[in-house]
Amino acid sequence: MLSVWVLNAGRGDSIVLHHVGPNGSSFAVIDSNRHGQSTPALRKLDDLGAEKISFVSLTHPHADHYLGLIDVLDAYEGNIGNFYTYPIDRENTDRFNKLADICREIHQSTDGRTVKRQIVEFLKVLQHAKKIGLENWEEISGYRTQLFPKGFEGVELWGILPPAKVKGDYFHRIDTGDVSVLEQSSDLNRLSVAFQICYQGIEIVLGGDGTYRNWLDQERAWRRVDKTSAAVAVKLPHHGSRRDCAPEVIDHIFADDGERIAAISANGRSHPHTETYATLEERDIKPYCTNLATQCGANIHSMLVVPDLDPVLRRYLASYSEPVGTAIQPCQGDIEIRIDGDGKLSVTPQFNHACPYRIPDLFV
Repeated sequence: MLSVWVLNAGRGDSIVLHHVGPNGSSFAVIDSNRHGQSTPALRKLDDLGAEKISFVSLTHPHADHYLGLIDVLDAYEGNIGNFYTYPIDRENTDRFNKLADICREIHQSTDGRTVKRQIVEFLKVLQHAKKIGLENWEEISGYRTQLFPKGFEGVELWGILPPAKVKGDYFHRIDTGDVSVLEQSSDLNRLSVAFQICYQGIEIVLGGDGTYRNWLDQERAWRRVDKTSAAVAVKLPHHGSRRDCAPEVIDHIFADDGERIAAISANGRSHPHTETYATLEERDIKPYCTNLATQCGANIHSMLVVPDLDPVLRRYLASYSEPVGTAIQPCQGDIEIRIDGDGKLSVTPQFNHACPYRIPDLFV
């Protein structure tokens, strides 16, 4: 059995993997953001009874993907097998030290408490990675890098982004002391790791914050070797953003037809985009969103277009929305994508709230 938990982590990403094989349970964490006062990944690991973690991954240096990772690393210190990251050039001591110097420079030059906290946590993550050991710290780049974490035997795990060519510019910026290597801008998404999982013949893609350009570069590279994606479940890239989930990206990542689902980790304010919903709906791909999206919740009257929909049902759907400006309530909450030992795929949300984009589900 393999479960992929896309957790409700507010604005950021947090994913926990749970594999049950011949030797028992194994666990992994891909990114971890705090939500309020809690760390969803740590809570889920505790709920599942995890005592060790096969691997932890940081997809890229955006705070909404690592603010909370230190909580996991602290709690499981000495019990983590591997650390997978975007390209940092960990074996180059001079470059690694320069990255640390940039962190200190940013910390000293700003009065912003939020930025200071982000920098401190990023440094702590790197310190933990060094404790895990260079021999167990693998940087992912290229369009298809197979990984072999202990405890996930029988599960094919591949790093499929970022392309190797992004490393040169990033390393140059570190070498020249460019503080933009840690600025919280969309530019850093080009470094984002994405994963492909294959278990019992079923493919799942975890898109990180993979960018439009990187996905299309990957599509061209795969086409040259007759490789296509057959994913039936995808954690959408970049929280369901319009650009990075453009129609051509969706068509590349997903299988061409059949039952397909999209898990969207988003806060409902900045993401996901309404055009992303439209793209999914045109392709009959069912969305599962961790948080209630303002676009389809608070403004459901402008988004929900279903001919002859019973007005009572319409009001029922709208009742899950909140007025604009109030706290966003969970929509589906934590989303479990499970593949059992017989190759059956199922999706179980924490909250089975009605979704206007899955109207047929209401009558099953």
